[in-house]
Amino acid sequence: MSATCCWWLLLVADWCWHRSWQPGRNRFCSPAVWSPISASTSVFSDAVGTTSTPGRVHSPRPTEVEIGAILFDVDETLYDRERAQRLVLERLPAALPELFGHVDFDTLWQAWQLSDRQTSDHKYTVADIHTSRNVRSAAFLRALGLSEDDTEVVTDFYLKTYPTVSAPISGAAEVVTACARRLPVGVVSNSYPDVQYGKLETLGLRHHFHCIVLSEEYGGPRKPAAEIFLRGCELLGVPPAATLYVGDSFANDVIGARRAGLIPCWYNPQGQQVPVGEMAAAFQLTEMPQLLELL
Repeated sequence: MSATCCWWLLLVADWCWHRSWQPGRNRFCSPAVWSPISASTSVFSDAVGTTSTPGRVHSPRPTEVEIGAILFDVDETLYDRERAQRLVLERLPAALPELFGHVDFDTLWQAWQLSDRQTSDHKYTVADIHTSRNVRSAAFLRALGLSEDDTEVVTDFYLKTYPTVSAPISGAAEVVTACARRLPVGVVSNSYPDVQYGKLETLGLRHHFHCIVLSEEYGGPRKPAAEIFLRGCELLGVPPAATLYVGDSFANDVIGARRAGLIPCWYNPQGQQVPVGEMAAAFQLTEMPQLLELL
């Protein structure tokens, strides 16, 4: 190899080293995982089909922007909906022994899951939560071979009990509390106010939120429509491009937040793959406390 060729190789190697070094951060910039950053910065990604890295805040492509506020989803992000429903069903035989005293828990849970799937499309097609939940209660009773005459009784028990059970996502309360010390925080959620406010009270978090935007209360379209995200930003007084949105649903939260111009952060504890052809979230978290690494 000639001396000229060696000189060029050394020059290229030196250039690549300087490109990968982040001054003042004492670390290299990885194209796959971006290390923790301050609350004044965030990361957008244009990577496609990327999965999260367990134990790390994941971001495929670093580009710094300011974070001025954080908006949170509620169900399966701050509040463990499945665990809460299981806790409600555990109380059902004692509360309504004449109906369910003879039914074992596994049977109740299977019937509940079936009724939840069967009525998922009806959740927001009526004006009030009581009517909506009656549809599911009737399906639940049918699945158990019981009379639908007791639909109202089941619905009343559920609506009274569900918002009061303690079922936080692990670390969520501490994360929201810590974030609220540093930045304005709020909620944007597809839900009825009748139950969602109760959940936030039970979690002990409602007082932290500068705004709570619920799809069935504010009068506009639900996630993933841009309007509901933008309403949250408006109430916080922070531009969308400086607002981080944290949620568990890729379709509703990641895609919706990105289209509205927010910074999407996917809470992805199961390590699901990004849908084929979709752009990865700016951040992916496998555990909620990882969000604190961004502060």
